[in-house]
Amino acid sequence: MTTNLPGDTLRDVNEKLLIASVQQQELAEIAIQAQQRLAAMVDGLNAVICEVSIPTGGIRFLSKHAETILGYDRDRCDVRGFWRRIIHPDDRAATVARIFRAIRSRQDQEDEFRIITADGRIIWIRNRAVVVVGADGAAVLMRCVIEDVSKRKEAEAIFARSERRYRRLFEAARDGVLLLDSRSGLITDANPFAAELLGFAHEAMLGKDFFEVGLLASNQASIAAFTRLQAEHTVRYESLPLNSPDGISRTVELIGNVYRENGHDVIQCHIRDVTDIRRAETLQAEALEREQRITEFLQRPLLANFSEDAFPGLALAALYEPAMQEAEVGGDFFDAFSVGNTEESRRIVLCVGDVMGKGLKAASLAARLKEVIHAFMGEDADPARTLFRLNHYLCDTVQGNDPYGSEKSFDFLLLSALSIAVVEPETCTVTISTAGAEPVSILRAAGGDAEIVAAPGVTLGVTHDEPYINAQITLHPGDTLVMTTDGLTEARKGKEFLNYEGLMEIARRNLSAPTVSEMGQAIVRDARAFGGSFNDDICLLLARCG
Repeated sequence: MTTNLPGDTLRDVNEKLLIASVQQQELAEIAIQAQQRLAAMVDGLNAVICEVSIPTGGIRFLSKHAETILGYDRDRCDVRGFWRRIIHPDDRAATVARIFRAIRSRQDQEDEFRIITADGRIIWIRNRAVVVVGADGAAVLMRCVIEDVSKRKEAEAIFARSERRYRRLFEAARDGVLLLDSRSGLITDANPFAAELLGFAHEAMLGKDFFEVGLLASNQASIAAFTRLQAEHTVRYESLPLNSPDGISRTVELIGNVYRENGHDVIQCHIRDVTDIRRAETLQAEALEREQRITEFLQRPLLANFSEDAFPGLALAALYEPAMQEAEVGGDFFDAFSVGNTEESRRIVLCVGDVMGKGLKAASLAARLKEVIHAFMGEDADPARTLFRLNHYLCDTVQGNDPYGSEKSFDFLLLSALSIAVVEPETCTVTISTAGAEPVSILRAAGGDAEIVAAPGVTLGVTHDEPYINAQITLHPGDTLVMTTDGLTEARKGKEFLNYEGLMEIARRNLSAPTVSEMGQAIVRDARAFGGSFNDDICLLLARCG
């Protein structure tokens, strides 16, 4: 039996430790190489890889390719509201709604929409989003793969236009067809459908001109059409009144083309009866005009102005302006009203809201929300509890459980941002709560400092049982409360957004305006001067303590 000497034992231990150290170093190098390979693969992809924290909305990871596709520096992409702002305004409401729907349902989502790059280009992107659920079942993370699909969209549009063009030619073969002499322009032949449509016997049509069969109003118009055909080899009239001998008034579309056949020019004209189509278009235009009038009627009480001294001890000013005068009315609204039956219990309620979308549905929901806010605040003048109840109300409506019995008719427009401030007139103490809205700020008369009131909450209508919190602050004489939707903060100059900080700087500069109304007008004027115009409706409510 051999007994190891202490020296031998030490050598064995030292050798094993050395081997273990080498193995650990090799494993560490393998891990580093794997990490480097993964980073190279991610950065080499022709796509943006992004991880977003759902509870905070912050960016946890963003690959370098984001700068190539979007043109913005990566450090700017984590600014609050950045991603929502670069989505094209026409796609924004629906896109944000689908993202919230994916979070609410805990389901992966694939979507295509337009964004505005830093240099102002509009590109199409495809976003493949995976919702990561935590151990408690809550959605905690969204992983996104974003690709630029603009070239494919352009190819699809070209293909669609080509398909429509060839479909038109194909369908024209079943319409009325006239053949004309290329020198005189007189009708040399016609198919049976043309004879039936124009109300002539086939033989009676031969040798006639356009205007003689009711197609053009006069010989001069016929000559002009024929001259244009010879010069441009094509002519098109979308809506010609046709008064055929059978006494029936119709509207027809006329397409004429010149082509070569057996070495000679041939003029072929296709005639399509579009009477029903034009009638439908007229009815649709009338319906749209009627909807616009109804929408404007609905929104008038939402934006009804009030005098600056409507409430004792508090000077108020509210300003609303659509992005463009000819644009559809949106879902922005403001309100100011009092609750409480006695002087001791009387409170002044101020609110500013933004329903996603535009038109009749947005205005209808805004009007409905305003009524519900009045009812809820009349029962309990606590802003956070009111937002909690409003959120349940909207979520129930989304799921078809509306206690008021309405159908699921608002779709993604049920998402709403809202801020509520309740003022105690005697002390000018203000209780504030917000849901997906821009923060509420206080501009101090002494020193001109701007204090942001931190009371954040999730946009209304996303999911049940979201908590909302109150924050309290006291207004001193001359202090001004500022409440706004995101139209002002989204004012844009090139790559730069005004953002909330820029808005507060403008508000500070105009704090010394003689009246709160003049202050509001100056804020809107300076914000417009920053960007030249507004991309969204703006809504601003100011309240100054007397």
